[in-house]
Amino acid sequence: MAEHLLGKLEQSAVSQRFANFCFREQHGLVESYSAWDNCLDRPIIFKIFRRNIIDKRDRLARLEKEVRDLATVISPHVVRILDFGKTKDVAYLAVDWVDGTPLLECKEHCDLEPYEVCKLISQAADGLAAAAEAGVLHRNIRASSILVTQEGFAKVTDFAVAMFVGQAEMPKVTRSGYFMGATENAAPELYAGERSGAVTETFSLGCVLYKALTGVEPYSDSVVAGFSVGELPQNPAYAPSSLDCKIDKDLDEIVLSAIALTPEQRLQSIACLRNALQEWLSKQEDGRQLSEVTEKGEVKRIATATNQKVAKRKKSIEKNGTPRHRGKTRVKKEVKDTTVDVAAPVVIEERESAQKYRTALLVFFLIVAAYIAGATQRTSSTSESTG
Repeated sequence: MAEHLLGKLEQSAVSQRFANFCFREQHGLVESYSAWDNCLDRPIIFKIFRRNIIDKRDRLARLEKEVRDLATVISPHVVRILDFGKTKDVAYLAVDWVDGTPLLECKEHCDLEPYEVCKLISQAADGLAAAAEAGVLHRNIRASSILVTQEGFAKVTDFAVAMFVGQAEMPKVTRSGYFMGATENAAPELYAGERSGAVTETFSLGCVLYKALTGVEPYSDSVVAGFSVGELPQNPAYAPSSLDCKIDKDLDEIVLSAIALTPEQRLQSIACLRNALQEWLSKQEDGRQLSEVTEKGEVKRIATATNQKVAKRKKSIEKNGTPRHRGKTRVKKEVKDTTVDVAAPVVIEERESAQKYRTALLVFFLIVAAYIAGATQRTSSTSESTG
């Protein structure tokens, strides 16, 4: 099917603008390619929809509206739409190409701390919230939909796709309340036939956050599906802090409120989750700054006390002369253990004082020796004259 759809596209006028198509992946009725935009002279991601299938489900008009709404979203954390159009056989969507790594791969390779994970999820939530304000829901939030750039920014991809990827990817509810198809991060109410909304988006992003922090899913699909038909879960989600000691209780509360199985107990929108994470991040940053200030203050206090001791000792040397050997050793040790600027001058001055002391002592001995020699000579002369 990939070659068939691309062949039809290349026969149209669209091929004059877009070139160098390279197949990437297929999700349901959507094929994804990397390509080159000749007009913008840049790499892009090109998605092709089977128009005849979309028309049967009356989705083309909805796709066009959602793309127009999404094009009005201005957020550094949402991948931009560059072009949208349709030919006789297909519809297509061109979006920015992002040089990034999926969130979970980034977490695994870079060993991200909880603070860094929450910062990325907060950025993704900011992009999703901006889209929600424009009336666009993602409907298929996964860890693979969040790319982390080399600069450390999160960007949300695959907008305007999940709603139109066909029955292979959309929830299909059965009479028993279960649904077939992709179930990753789907909220319990979707199993019961409810429509996607703000709280279902919160649940999906909360599941991504939980897995990014702990490495495991908060619930199994059977638990979520069973809850949708009234079955109480035997194994509720563990608090993230019980799986990773680096996670605190405040973050536990945020995560668990995002993935609550009951919609009424859940954070009511992506914006609420973003705000809660940003508040937690702000507290963490304040704590880090306080720790740095405390550490620097302690170092400064010790340095000040040491400076005072060295200055006091210096005055003592200037007033009383060179100390005895024991005192000298102690002062030198104090000076050596400090990193203050007065250390070197104190050692040099102490050495100069010691040198002066030795010189004065030598002169004293020479004077005494000369005096003794003179006295001896005078005594000798007196004895000879007397005799």
